[in-house]
Amino acid sequence: MEITEVKIKKNRNEDSRVKAWAVVVIDNAIKIHDIKIVEGREKRFLSMPSRKLPNGKNKDLVHPLSQEIRTLFEKEIYDAYDNYVEDETEEDDEVEETEE
Repeated sequence: MEITEVKIKKNRNEDSRVKAWAVVVIDNAIKIHDIKIVEGREKRFLSMPSRKLPNGKNKDLVHPLSQEIRTLFEKEIYDAYDNYVEDETEEDDEVEETEE
């Protein structure tokens, strides 16, 4: 299995623990939407797409079946998010320089 694309949409609400959403494409064949990047108390984590059951609990609609695949998802998504944030910061720095 290969993750062939990761797109990030940053949450503009700075106060939210959800920092962004990811869309992941696997093998140029399957697309998974709405993977949340959440800043937890101890560390960040991924929250997979889920739905609320009649009993009030949430059930993941998609999730990795092994630790190896979970680690792959985390690495690819966190790398894409970190690059997105870094690029956004560089763009902000460039705007500040041109305004001076």
